[in-house]
Amino acid sequence: MRISNKISSFVAIALVATNIFAQKVQFDKNEFDHLFRKNCRINNIYTPREDYLTLYVNYKLKVQEAKSLQLDTLSSYKKECKMYRDELTAPYMVDSAALDAYKQTISTRFKTRIHASHVLVPVANNASPADSLAAYNKISLLRDSLMKYGSSLGAQWVLPQSGRNDVIEEDLGFFTTLNMVTPFEDAAYATPVGTVSPIVRSQFGYHFINVKETKPFRQIQVAHIMRAMPDTIKSPSRADMHLMDSLLSCIRRGEDFEALAKKYSTDMQSAHYGGKMPWLFEDTNIPGFMNAALSLKRDEVSGIVVSPFGLHIIKMLDERSSIPDAQLSRMFAELMDKSKVSALSAHAIASKTAKKYKAVLNHTALNDIVGIALSSLSNAEKLQQLSDYNSPIITFASGYKIYVRDIDVPVSIPSNQTPSEYKSTLIDVALSDYYKKQLPVEDANYRYTLAEYIDGPLVYEMNVQHVWGRQDNDSTIIDYLYKANPSRYSKGGSFSGRIYICDSSRDADKVRKAVDKGKPVDKKLYVELIEGDQNQGGLYDDYLWPYLKSDCIVIDGTFTDGQQLEKQLAAQQLQVDLITYREREYAKMLRKKYNVENNPRL
Repeated sequence: MRISNKISSFVAIALVATNIFAQKVQFDKNEFDHLFRKNCRINNIYTPREDYLTLYVNYKLKVQEAKSLQLDTLSSYKKECKMYRDELTAPYMVDSAALDAYKQTISTRFKTRIHASHVLVPVANNASPADSLAAYNKISLLRDSLMKYGSSLGAQWVLPQSGRNDVIEEDLGFFTTLNMVTPFEDAAYATPVGTVSPIVRSQFGYHFINVKETKPFRQIQVAHIMRAMPDTIKSPSRADMHLMDSLLSCIRRGEDFEALAKKYSTDMQSAHYGGKMPWLFEDTNIPGFMNAALSLKRDEVSGIVVSPFGLHIIKMLDERSSIPDAQLSRMFAELMDKSKVSALSAHAIASKTAKKYKAVLNHTALNDIVGIALSSLSNAEKLQQLSDYNSPIITFASGYKIYVRDIDVPVSIPSNQTPSEYKSTLIDVALSDYYKKQLPVEDANYRYTLAEYIDGPLVYEMNVQHVWGRQDNDSTIIDYLYKANPSRYSKGGSFSGRIYICDSSRDADKVRKAVDKGKPVDKKLYVELIEGDQNQGGLYDDYLWPYLKSDCIVIDGTFTDGQQLEKQLAAQQLQVDLITYREREYAKMLRKKYNVENNPRL
């Protein structure tokens, strides 16, 4: 039984299983090296490589034992593993380059405002495939008519007049990026001025778009003092006119505009900020107001301006021809929901996967599947047909094939997709799934982290059953530990000297011989040297006053004994050592069961 999903060099551990097949259980050396580098120093204490190997082997034997008990076949375990796998995979499914490219696209689009109209045939989100097809056919006829006759839409409907109730024609005025739903915006910005877009599907239905004109991005920021005019009154009162005349005179004499706005403006939202308004596009529809504002230079103040909302005195504060990068980043983060990130990333990942693994698309099969999704069959019937469909939709150079039954896609075309978009989604999902399957092969860090995720629950269950739970002989073992190791359960002890931490017992033996003979110790033989005085209760208790000694540690110095604690005062440390004792005994049993002869020399 090989506990590895790759063929590589293995740690030369002789682990001979005692089952009837007498197979060797081998461990991936690269995985061990990865885990050792990651975990060799915890709480600033270094674990010798040979000691860590012992822990690693014990860990893997617990995994093997859990699998021999078929704990890995439990539905609860499989569910937990899927959750871990999805959590680990999520960051790999975000294509930063694709998101950066989209952000650049948005930044570029912000420099242009589009004036467009559109024709819409609405389709409900829960529309049947038949209704969606009928709507698509209707808008196709309308667009064909427009393209054929090339005159105004209103004079060239080719459908019966009764059909007009289901068609919306609308002038949208000027808009910029992030103001429209994504499919509509993409089509609008891709359509040259004076032309009509292809048919596009959004969550509202089917559209085609007529782009009438474009203009560069321009925004102004102004402050104003306003006296609101009631809707029922068509001209300002004499009192308000007199007040605004007085305020204008004060401003021209040098009085503070902000202070006057806060005191006299009836636009309470802007008055709070000294009259400052949000940034306005130059085509913002405020009759009278915008023409006056756009005619001003920076810091210039207008005369009294009349708009449908009242009287204004306007001060030009600033103007700009693009959105600042910091604001764009905030807008992008707020407006990019998870589904958009997922869709952009999935398409980018799918494209890279197709190229890297030489994917060949079976368009005949893909078109058949779209046909099934468009059919009037029930969902159950569609699912059955898709399950029985035996032609692969994608084949890779390796020979691996993907069938529609292997991927998770709706059996009917969603209301916000055209048939061609649904087909693209099929391809993206299939290729993204293949990319996920390749992650353990292509990315060592992913592979080893995933192994930790899926082995962890099995080891946890083995520990619950054999290490952590209370047992009848606990008190006997605690008595034994307390009596056998009096220096460990003491306080006030101290040590003066050196602690050599070696990666192997072989190197430690050489260090020990040099120390015994009073010779200099070769620095290549140890990883770390701790010198000086150490008090009991410090970092190195487990080295200096151990319950279990490490063959990789060499102690050279003098101890001063402390005073042994009463057993109840040492209870916490005794409980820790009890768990260590059980861990050691359980490991002995597993090593005997799987006939672990020895750890390798490093």
